[in-house]
Amino acid sequence: NGDDGNFYCANGGTAIGTIGSCTCVSCNAGFSGPNCATNIFEGVKKIIVSGMCSSQSNFDGIYSPVALTASGKPWYENEYGSTLYFDPDCGSGTILDQWIFDNQEPSETASNDLDEDGECRFVGYTSSTSNLPPTGTKTWKVICDGIWTDVSVTITGNECTTTSSPTDNGDDGNFYCANGGTAIGTIGSCTCVSCNAGFSGPNCATNIFEGVKKIIVSGMCSSQSNFDGIYSPVALTASGKPWYENEYGSTLYFDPDCGSGTILDQWIFDNQEPSETASNDLDEDGECRFVGYTSSTSNLPPTGTKTWKVICDGIWTDVSVTITGNECTTTSSPTDNGDDGNF
Repeated sequence: NGDDGNFYCANGGTAIGTIGSCTCVSCNAGFSGPNCATNIFEGVKKIIVSGMCSSQSNFDGIYSPVALTASGKPWYENEYGSTLYFDPDCGSGTILDQWIFDNQEPSETASNDLDEDGECRFVGYTSSTSNLPPTGTKTWKVICDGIWTDVSVTITGNECTTTSSPTDNGDDGNFYCANGGTAIGTIGSCTCVSCNAGFSGPNCATNIFEGVKKIIVSGMCSSQSNFDGIYSPVALTASGKPWYENEYGSTLYFDPDCGSGTILDQWIFDNQEPSETASNDLDEDGECRFVGYTSSTSNLPPTGTKTWKVICDGIWTDVSVTITGNECTTTSSPTDNGDDGNF
């Protein structure tokens, strides 16, 4: 209790002060009190926002409570950095008591004008003095394509809690999510979202790259040597085929039609990441601009030594490129000599 200078701090707190008069500071977000033991979000769960217009789709998503503002109400942030908070007066003196969607974090000490810009500039708002964002489907004023628009936005309280126990099925709100997933939904109807790259399914337990290993590319012309290297699968595109990226940021993916309507069914080397939702023209430039390609409808890049069309020193050139499947797995055991692929 600090009588001898030793003082208990929970949740990341650091003890400061003098013997007999200690307290904790720098508590982890969401905790306060002399021992950092008070959960300021007791009963405040994540919320799910949906229904935003397409130009503001980054305001949909899962919002987590971050801290309390001066009003004593929590402010939230979603996975895209969009924020939601209550402002008694956004700065005009006329737009009062609003829950606000914004692109920046609010002040946690200001009593009004929480974005501290001296005016009412934000993305969306609705009138409510509730201690938490109004749930259900409500009409919000939202800037859609530059115009203030009435939008039916739905906010639901997330009743599901992510756990690491495979037996948790959501019947009591506890739901198992593997591989970085977050449980969302209502009791008895939970699912996992935001799975780590390469995983999907209701529990983020399905390895979408089952059987898809890293590949090794060699043989590129010297002006495109950054396309040699080890390529790792990143995600699946709309065709259901994986796209890859190497250590230099070069990419390899399948495109049914790169945009010309004539160059079809190609595996492509490119300098940019492909769209994972577009069915054609995966670099979304409206034309066939890339570094190299070869014709193949295979589910994985064609292995062995094949002729690829590659831009070498500014000229389309036939290049013998070799792609081999990587059969070796990195381990931390000094006894693994590669005889079984573990090295």
